[in-house]
Amino acid sequence: MNSFLAQLIQDPTTALLIVFKVLILIILAIYLAFPILAIRQLKAMERIMGFYIFDLPLRIFAWIYLAVSVFIFFLAAVIL
Repeated sequence: MNSFLAQLIQDPTTALLIVFKVLILIILAIYLAFPILAIRQLKAMERIMGFYIFDLPLRIFAWIYLAVSVFIFFLAAVIL
């Protein structure tokens, strides 16, 4: 931690850029929880209601949402 403070004093822009990148990855990791919760809610809704007409489109959309969220997280991790 001492080297981080020394680097912050010498060149604050680089150190703050690293902190900013880590914060973005943390925020994207939190965002990744929402599609997982959407899939769990769809499973609970199916268990309670049984079959309904919008089951398949909602399930497909939820899995696409999860795949896109995972892709964005890994893309940001590689780019940052």
